[in-house]
Amino acid sequence: MTKLTIFYGFNILFFFTFFGCVPSTTVTRIYLQEVEVHGPMNSSPVHITDSSESGITISPRIAFNTKNTLTGKIDDHTLVNDQGFFQVDTIYNGDGTFSFQESPGANKYQYEENNLTWYAPDITASLDFDLKISKSFAFFVGGNYSVVKQKPIWGALFGIGLMGTGENAAFRFDVGLNIQEIPYNAYTIVSVTTTNSSGSINYVTDYYDISKKTQFNPFAAITVNSFNKDWLFNIFFNAGYRSQSLVNFTPEDQVYHNPYYYGDVYVTEDLRGEATAGIIDLTPGIYFNFGDSGRIILGAKFNWIVQIEDLDNSFEVLPMLQFDFSF
Repeated sequence: MTKLTIFYGFNILFFFTFFGCVPSTTVTRIYLQEVEVHGPMNSSPVHITDSSESGITISPRIAFNTKNTLTGKIDDHTLVNDQGFFQVDTIYNGDGTFSFQESPGANKYQYEENNLTWYAPDITASLDFDLKISKSFAFFVGGNYSVVKQKPIWGALFGIGLMGTGENAAFRFDVGLNIQEIPYNAYTIVSVTTTNSSGSINYVTDYYDISKKTQFNPFAAITVNSFNKDWLFNIFFNAGYRSQSLVNFTPEDQVYHNPYYYGDVYVTEDLRGEATAGIIDLTPGIYFNFGDSGRIILGAKFNWIVQIEDLDNSFEVLPMLQFDFSF
């Protein structure tokens, strides 16, 4: 009798442990509300081609920015109330603490304002090295430095060039990779909802991240130039396309189940998006030869920025000054 009672007692305990407890589901959703990024617009040197067989060219370069602030939009902002704000209620607990929860039914409108701000430097200084291996092939590498809102920012690039020459004119095609440090300030909302047999409980918290990320972006450009040393000055025209990642939170959905079949479920939905600009660059200009191995290059970069939603100013002009010293 005692053994039978123990057997039934064990089965009742097993049933309530694994079948009697209703599992809960916790869903965490992460939204990027607003972000500020700092950094120069990706750029590449103008490579002038002449009839030389090989050599090394060192090119210090300065670019001047005519507009320091751009604004645009990143998708997947939280819904907002009728005044354009994400509305929450403050919940005071019995132990003296408090928390926030989303106001029921208040946030039901799409956010319409810009939530991306790009701060660019006044001046970007660059130093590039071009190794011409033959009349038709070169390898180049370089770096840049700028300061935005007292933040020092570094960048680099490398790539290869293919070129050809005629009697008084030449062309060169460059392809490479920009490596750019982008500091950012990001305001993030995290909404956590737990649902079980008693109903749903929601709380909201926010994060303000100040950090930086190194972005890698390809570029391509073609340059056509004259190279007659008897002329007072020569002309060039450079055209290119490059991308530039400003914000790149990789969206990721995660689901965690308790090891037991009837265990709790935890779901994380990272809804933070990305902002990548496409930049069309047209640069006309002139250059002057000085001495046997020097050039002064003057030009203006006409940049059209695409792929960023609701950008307030998609066209920019960046005057540039470059010196070439060939060996």
